[in-house]
Amino acid sequence: MSEEIEAVENETTEPDTFDRDYVEKLRAEAAEHRVKAKEAQDALDASVSAYRALAVQHAASGILSRPDALGWRDDWLGEDGAANLDAIREAATQYAHDYPHTAVVAGNIGQGYQGEEGGNVDLADMLRAGA
Repeated sequence: MSEEIEAVENETTEPDTFDRDYVEKLRAEAAEHRVKAKEAQDALDASVSAYRALAVQHAASGILSRPDALGWRDDWLGEDGAANLDAIREAATQYAHDYPHTAVVAGNIGQGYQGEEGGNVDLADMLRAGA
């Protein structure tokens, strides 16, 4: 019985050894795989960032003059992985309400000539009217 225990102990305590060339080859291969994985992760991160920026640009256009100022919030991502455009529009509207200078100007803002359409512009009459 003790011979069996000694045999098992000898098997487990003796380390496995490999050729130096084999180990270096495995390490180089592992390093190559790490580099490829890092490149793939970087490409994925870039495409996710581009998708998010495009979703915000699309949803907030017509509401904000610079939709990229809105940024991205993780709660805008739906359960299916797609951007929730309604939530982005709601946030853009709230942002425009909180910061009116960022909103898109629409309609008549009271600038420019307000007289008859297609008529001749007489600057002297406009100056006299303002005096």
